[in-house]
Amino acid sequence: MKYIVLAIISLLALKSCSQEADQQKENMIFTYDEFSRGFANSYIITKEDITVKSGTIDDLIKSRPITAEEYQNLIDLTEAIDIKTLNAYESDSDDRNRDAAAHAELNVKWNDEVYNSKTFDKGNAPKPLVPLVNAIIRLAETVE
Repeated sequence: MKYIVLAIISLLALKSCSQEADQQKENMIFTYDEFSRGFANSYIITKEDITVKSGTIDDLIKSRPITAEEYQNLIDLTEAIDIKTLNAYESDSDDRNRDAAAHAELNVKWNDEVYNSKTFDKGNAPKPLVPLVNAIIRLAETVE
Protein backbone atom coordinates (compact mmCIF):
# COMPACT_ATOMS: atom_id res chain seq x y z
CA MET A 1 0.00 0.00 0.00
CA LYS A 2 2.86 2.30 0.87
CA TYR A 3 4.35 1.85 -2.63
CA ILE A 4 1.06 2.67 -4.33
CA VAL A 5 0.71 5.93 -2.40
CA LEU A 6 4.34 6.81 -3.18
CA ALA A 7 3.79 6.09 -6.89
CA ILE A 8 0.67 8.29 -6.98
CA ILE A 9 2.46 11.16 -5.24
CA SER A 10 5.38 10.85 -7.69
CA LEU A 11 3.04 10.95 -10.69
CA LEU A 12 1.26 14.03 -9.35
CA ALA A 13 4.58 15.80 -8.78
CA LEU A 14 5.73 15.01 -12.33
CA LYS A 15 2.45 16.27 -13.76
CA SER A 16 2.77 19.49 -11.76
CA CYS A 17 6.31 20.07 -13.06
CA SER A 18 5.17 19.44 -16.62
CA GLN A 19 2.31 21.94 -16.29
CA GLU A 20 4.70 24.53 -14.84
CA ALA A 21 7.10 24.10 -17.78
CA ASP A 22 4.19 24.52 -20.22
CA GLN A 23 3.12 27.73 -18.47
CA GLN A 24 6.67 29.07 -18.66
CA LYS A 25 6.77 28.37 -22.40
CA GLU A 26 3.65 30.47 -22.75
CA ASN A 27 5.77 33.46 -21.72
CA MET A 28 8.42 33.13 -24.44
CA ILE A 29 9.44 36.25 -26.36
CA PHE A 30 10.80 35.79 -29.87
CA THR A 31 12.97 38.44 -31.51
CA TYR A 32 14.27 38.19 -35.06
CA ASP A 33 16.58 40.96 -36.29
CA GLU A 34 17.82 41.72 -39.80
CA PHE A 35 20.41 44.44 -40.29
CA SER A 36 23.09 45.83 -42.56
CA ARG A 37 24.74 49.20 -42.95
CA GLY A 38 21.64 50.72 -44.53
CA PHE A 39 18.68 49.22 -42.69
CA ALA A 40 17.48 47.36 -39.64
CA ASN A 41 14.29 45.37 -39.11
CA SER A 42 13.23 43.84 -35.84
CA TYR A 43 10.31 41.46 -35.34
CA ILE A 44 9.24 40.94 -31.73
CA ILE A 45 6.58 38.40 -30.84
CA THR A 46 5.10 38.03 -27.38
CA LYS A 47 2.04 36.21 -26.13
CA GLU A 48 0.06 39.43 -26.66
CA ASP A 49 1.26 40.87 -29.97
CA ILE A 50 3.54 40.99 -32.99
CA THR A 51 5.62 44.17 -33.33
CA VAL A 52 7.60 45.15 -36.41
CA LYS A 53 10.23 47.89 -36.21
CA SER A 54 11.63 49.01 -39.56
CA GLY A 55 14.14 51.66 -40.47
CA THR A 56 17.25 53.22 -39.12
CA ILE A 57 16.92 56.67 -37.56
CA ASP A 58 13.15 57.23 -37.60
CA ASP A 59 11.93 53.74 -36.88
CA LEU A 60 8.52 52.81 -38.21
CA ILE A 61 6.78 50.72 -35.56
CA LYS A 62 3.66 48.69 -36.29
CA SER A 63 1.97 45.96 -34.30
CA ARG A 64 -1.09 43.76 -34.11
CA PRO A 65 -2.48 41.29 -31.60
CA ILE A 66 -1.43 37.68 -32.02
CA THR A 67 -3.90 34.82 -31.89
CA ALA A 68 -3.46 31.99 -29.43
CA GLU A 69 -3.10 29.59 -32.36
CA GLU A 70 -0.32 31.65 -33.98
CA TYR A 71 1.58 31.88 -30.71
CA GLN A 72 1.13 28.18 -29.95
CA ASN A 73 2.56 27.36 -33.39
CA LEU A 74 5.77 29.20 -32.42
CA ILE A 75 5.91 27.33 -29.11
CA ASP A 76 5.49 24.04 -30.97
CA LEU A 77 8.31 24.93 -33.37
CA THR A 78 10.66 25.66 -30.45
CA GLU A 79 10.13 22.15 -29.15
CA ALA A 80 11.90 20.80 -32.25
CA ILE A 81 15.13 22.62 -31.31
CA ASP A 82 17.12 22.98 -28.13
CA ILE A 83 16.63 26.63 -27.20
CA LYS A 84 19.37 26.46 -24.56
CA THR A 85 21.97 25.70 -27.25
CA LEU A 86 20.63 28.19 -29.79
CA ASN A 87 24.10 29.67 -30.27
CA ALA A 88 25.53 26.28 -31.29
CA TYR A 89 23.70 26.16 -34.62
CA GLU A 90 26.06 27.07 -37.46
CA SER A 91 25.14 28.85 -40.67
CA ASP A 92 26.26 27.16 -43.88
CA SER A 93 27.12 30.46 -45.60
CA ASP A 94 28.92 33.66 -44.70
CA ASP A 95 27.81 36.13 -47.38
CA ARG A 96 27.10 38.66 -44.63
CA ASN A 97 30.83 38.95 -43.99
CA ARG A 98 31.33 40.24 -47.55
CA ASP A 99 28.27 42.53 -47.57
CA ALA A 100 26.58 40.11 -50.00
CA ALA A 101 23.72 39.50 -47.54
CA ALA A 102 22.25 41.23 -44.54
CA HIS A 103 22.97 39.89 -41.07
CA ALA A 104 20.21 38.15 -39.14
CA GLU A 105 19.85 36.65 -35.69
CA LEU A 106 17.22 35.01 -33.55
CA ASN A 107 16.74 35.56 -29.81
CA VAL A 108 14.34 33.72 -27.54
CA LYS A 109 13.64 34.93 -24.02
CA TRP A 110 12.45 32.13 -21.77
CA ASN A 111 12.51 31.83 -17.97
CA ASP A 112 14.25 35.19 -17.58
CA GLU A 113 17.10 33.94 -19.79
CA VAL A 114 17.83 35.19 -23.31
CA TYR A 115 19.11 32.61 -25.77
CA ASN A 116 20.84 34.09 -28.84
CA SER A 117 21.67 32.45 -32.12
CA LYS A 118 24.90 33.16 -33.90
CA THR A 119 24.56 35.74 -36.65
CA PHE A 120 23.60 34.21 -40.00
CA ASP A 121 22.76 35.40 -43.52
CA LYS A 122 19.29 36.87 -43.95
CA GLY A 123 17.30 34.24 -45.83
CA ASN A 124 19.71 31.44 -44.94
CA ALA A 125 19.20 30.46 -41.30
CA PRO A 126 20.87 27.36 -39.87
CA LYS A 127 18.77 24.38 -40.95
CA PRO A 128 17.27 23.55 -37.50
CA LEU A 129 16.12 27.18 -37.13
CA VAL A 130 14.53 27.55 -40.59
CA PRO A 131 10.93 26.58 -39.60
CA LEU A 132 10.91 28.94 -36.59
CA VAL A 133 12.53 31.84 -38.46
CA ASN A 134 10.16 31.41 -41.42
CA ALA A 135 7.14 31.35 -39.10
CA ILE A 136 8.28 34.58 -37.42
CA ILE A 137 8.80 36.28 -40.78
CA ARG A 138 5.38 35.13 -42.04
CA LEU A 139 3.72 36.55 -38.92
CA ALA A 140 5.62 39.83 -39.27
CA GLU A 141 4.42 40.14 -42.87
CA THR A 142 0.81 40.14 -41.61
CA VAL A 143 1.36 43.33 -39.61
CA GLU A 144 0.01 46.35 -41.49
